Amino acid sequence: MAFRPCLRPGLLLLRRDAGHLQLGTSPGVVVRDEPGLLALLRRFDGTADLTRLRRHADDVGFAGDVEAVATDLRVAGLVLAGLPRPARPTTSVLLDHDHATTPLAECVEALLLESGHRIVRRGAPADLTVVLSAGEPPRALFRAAQEARDDHLRVVVEDERVRIGPLVRPGLTPCIHCHDQHRTDWDRGWPALLTQLGSPGTLVVPPALPVATVHAAALRVLAEVDAYARGQDAGASRCVVVGPGPFDADTWPIGFHPACGCELLLVA
Repeated sequence: MAFRPCLRPGLLLLRRDAGHLQLGTSPGVVVRDEPGLLALLRRFDGTADLTRLRRHADDVGFAGDVEAVATDLRVAGLVLAGLPRPARPTTSVLLDHDHATTPLAECVEALLLESGHRIVRRGAPADLTVVLSAGEPPRALFRAAQEARDDHLRVVVEDERVRIGPLVRPGLTPCIHCHDQHRTDWDRGWPALLTQLGSPGTLVVPPALPVATVHAAALRVLAEVDAYARGQDAGASRCVVVGPGPFDADTWPIGFHPACGCELLLVA
């Protein structure tokens, strides 16, 4: 395939002074200018091969070696071989949400679609189910997913914060029951609270998340789905809390709990 030089996307091409050009500003790379070089570099947009660029060099009066310029800049990491087309591993996602989390679910859906993931409706097969709920959802939902070996991600909205995770891969990562057992170790009242999840009257006033928190949480969900699609952190399990602002997040790992039997289902 012909080499079609392309400056890195977003890289600024600037004149530094009478004798030098600068590529980029963070902090940027300075190169010695030559007659016609600036005009030549402006054609490094990934559409022209070296043959066409040599003809353009003649037109703009550049007398240097076009291939050497392109190669040197490529070695420096400033030029790519053609327009980048990054691979976008995709996954099919089922968004299971209640009425109170509709704004967050809509934001998550928009980001997932823009990133190339597929949204499927209830009843259709999905690679990953994202469960969004106002307050902790009933555990029967997660038990069913665990038994069916359906990968799932919990997203809980409480007050002005959103707790994301763990993302459970049955037979590979700790489950929601592991999470509950760990919480019971430091919160002895948690088992009693679990029996009330999903009961009428437990959510008196629906959450009203700040817009910044909605978008920050949706971006975190997208990051989890992207990592899942790429197979990254395949054996990891964690929770992330986002809110009340876009840059306030807390993360902690979730490990297998000895009182839970899901570790016995580990896939070799």
